[in-house]
Amino acid sequence: MEYMDIMFKAYDVADEIKKTPTYLSLIALKKRIECEKSTLLKEFKEAKEKYYEALKYGNYHPDLKKYQANLMAIKTKLFNDDLVFEYKNLERQLQQQLNNITNQIKKVVSEEIALVNELGFLEKRGKNGCKKTGDSH
Repeated sequence: MEYMDIMFKAYDVADEIKKTPTYLSLIALKKRIECEKSTLLKEFKEAKEKYYEALKYGNYHPDLKKYQANLMAIKTKLFNDDLVFEYKNLERQLQQQLNNITNQIKKVVSEEIALVNELGFLEKRGKNGCKKTGDSH
């Protein structure tokens, strides 16, 4: 099988994922947030831009602490919003589903490939607990 055939199959899998209830809910909720929370999103974007611009100068910028506090307040308000909270939960669910698919493919391909755990960290694996080549122990 050629590399392009594999890529086409990957696009087919992606199309199937885009039909799942989790993905469809995520997209619908994103549109709803963009409509209903546009003012809050705009405030967050502006606060973030001001903070990162001031951050370029570090502690030498006279308003850095003020911009940082403002960004944190708006971010807290945004992320505590019920719609945004639900969106972030759906996003985590979709990421976990994608990690599960990726891990399953890795397992089938090789026992030596590191897997992503539920926290998003790579877990090294080896057959029968044997040390991998190059280990100093």
